[in-house]
Amino acid sequence: MKPIKGLEVANQIRKAIAGDVEVLLENKDLSWDKVWAGDCVVYVGEWKMVFFNDCDSLDYCQEAVRPDGRKGEISDWYEPYQQPLDLLTSFEYEAFERVLKKAKKEIDKD
Repeated sequence: MKPIKGLEVANQIRKAIAGDVEVLLENKDLSWDKVWAGDCVVYVGEWKMVFFNDCDSLDYCQEAVRPDGRKGEISDWYEPYQQPLDLLTSFEYEAFERVLKKAKKEIDKD
């Protein structure tokens, strides 16, 4: 399977910013503000994504997995402007950071 392109991930993030998909935590005990520095796992719609929280600042997307099983990770986005967050405007970046900080609801694991 081909890895997910950074643009695909960025477009899914844009859906979250627009409110078209919900952002849920994998574990409510590991919310954005509780992680502080480290990986925060969230579901953006049905996509599982891992973002690095660098002292309460959105740093980069470590990994993304689509519902169909396709996956992309930081090494797939090494080329300039392939990292999903680099493909967002500064407004989108800040808006998504606010969405992550507000996420409090945990995904249903059943």
